[in-house]
Amino acid sequence: MYAGSSHSSRILPTKPLKRGKACLTCRFLKIKCDGGRPICGPCERHPKDDPCEYADGPGRSRTRQLEETVSRLEARLREYENPNETPAVTLSNPYDGSESDSTLGVNLTLQPISRYPTDTSTYSPSSQYSIASPASSSSTPRSSAAPPSTRTTSESPTSDNNLAIRNLLDVFFTHASSFGFFLNVSRFYNAATQPSSFTFPTRPCSALLSTVLLCGFHLSPADYPNRSPVRDSSSSSRSQTQTQKQEHEYLLRALRDTAVELCSISHGEVNPYPMQRSLMLQTIQAEVLLSHYFFRTANITEAKRHASSAASLALASNLHRVWPTSTASTPPTPGTQASSYPGVTGAGPDAVEEGERINGFWAVFVLYRNLAVAVDPPSEVCGVFDAPGMQIDTPWPLDMENYKESILPEPGSSTVWNYLNHVQTSADGPYSTHNLLAKSSILLHQATFLEGQYYPTMSERDSQSFSAAFQSLNHLIESLGSHLPPLSTQSSRIDPTNPTTRLLFHAHSMLHGATIKLHGLFAYSDPTSRQVCVAAAKAMIAAGGMNVQEFGCVNPIMGVSYRFLLLILFILPVLRTRELTFSFLRSTDSLDSRLPGLN
Repeated sequence: MYAGSSHSSRILPTKPLKRGKACLTCRFLKIKCDGGRPICGPCERHPKDDPCEYADGPGRSRTRQLEETVSRLEARLREYENPNETPAVTLSNPYDGSESDSTLGVNLTLQPISRYPTDTSTYSPSSQYSIASPASSSSTPRSSAAPPSTRTTSESPTSDNNLAIRNLLDVFFTHASSFGFFLNVSRFYNAATQPSSFTFPTRPCSALLSTVLLCGFHLSPADYPNRSPVRDSSSSSRSQTQTQKQEHEYLLRALRDTAVELCSISHGEVNPYPMQRSLMLQTIQAEVLLSHYFFRTANITEAKRHASSAASLALASNLHRVWPTSTASTPPTPGTQASSYPGVTGAGPDAVEEGERINGFWAVFVLYRNLAVAVDPPSEVCGVFDAPGMQIDTPWPLDMENYKESILPEPGSSTVWNYLNHVQTSADGPYSTHNLLAKSSILLHQATFLEGQYYPTMSERDSQSFSAAFQSLNHLIESLGSHLPPLSTQSSRIDPTNPTTRLLFHAHSMLHGATIKLHGLFAYSDPTSRQVCVAAAKAMIAAGGMNVQEFGCVNPIMGVSYRFLLLILFILPVLRTRELTFSFLRSTDSLDSRLPGLN
């Protein structure tokens, strides 16, 4: 009786609900609602596809989210129609009881997201084009900075903030080649350190700038001005925690800005086409940097996700089919010097911008291949670039110095397929550093893939096919090794911090890794393969006499190459010694068993 009376009282409340208190489902279907929480009576008796939600609930309902999305897109449309008249928009936290913006470390007071920054949208801590700098000056820690709620979107840039940005850029560009940075460094640096205006908005997109500063802060030493100073040993742990919190703030801003750019690209909100192409290229660069960052910090899942995103954007932009145009082979004019960035007019892409597109594809390609070699089993290293029908027509990359001299590679087709099948074309040369790096990555990937195809009980036909593939790949490795400038002859006159030296060192290491991976299949039983592996491992350790510690930071794929090295120099000898010991013991046991008969 009690349950029945309770149920009746729920269906027929003593007094009607106030206007707007019914659940969203009943309001949409025009059903009388009893206002029961968390699920009303009609929704409990007749469950619907949509959940029972209330407009005044603790979180945003799906209807509220859709309404906010429509409002945001309408505001974005008005912004593009009237870029000079759009007022600033203040975002607020829509969740009750959730973490505040100060807890998240993200400033929620932003300017409207626009491809056309006004004169006030400079790279200041409160601008949507900035990450809140951990230190407003070289001597002031972040903890003393004003909280986000006290800042306004029209805050003017300060010399201290610009100095902090320049410091982080300087740190990053020392190691940029190890992070797959393929844009023109001088153009990017000048665009990132100059104030933006509507008449000349040269700043890179917020996603790329935020990600570059994230990498710069991550690579900066502990005593760098942008990090919190350590005054004594007792405060070292506290300072380390604060530094991690600061880096997390940079990461949150980079991820958010990258998501915003991806959303803008997916909805086609960027026009005209040259600006959209530029934004796409910069977003690809941001994804490549984020993937390298997560690869370096051992977050493999996020590294693969951002690498896949970069690959998807590259294929959607047809970067795998870049044919250098005749207009790009002409010397650049003053109007096109910064055509890689939004808002800069020009008749067409110059050689540098065309080179950025070529190098951008190969940076994505190499990153995708390296991640597959590092974390995937040999039988599963093939990915999107190996899909049926995939054809890479983009020519081999050149160094940025070549593009600055208006030198572009010859157009080609089936670039990777021709290389792996020993088809000589005019697009093969010259052997630039980026060219050698891309080919080394391909050979390392092929050696890993070939390892997954081998098994001891292969049929005679499969064994012949494997032997042919083995000899073909071994010939490519030896041929590329002959074109690689030896590190031993250049270590005395090349600065180890030079980006070209870094790339050359990475190419040598990956090629040695490919050699070990290929011959390591038979190093246990075949003396020739074992000698080849040991020679490659020793060459990797010698590094041409260079002090590898002077690099400070290397590409994360180096860890994979050194893993192959350890397998050859340490694990294999132990296994062989153990096998010889077991063999000796077995022969001794056999001899002991025969001794009584001999006596």
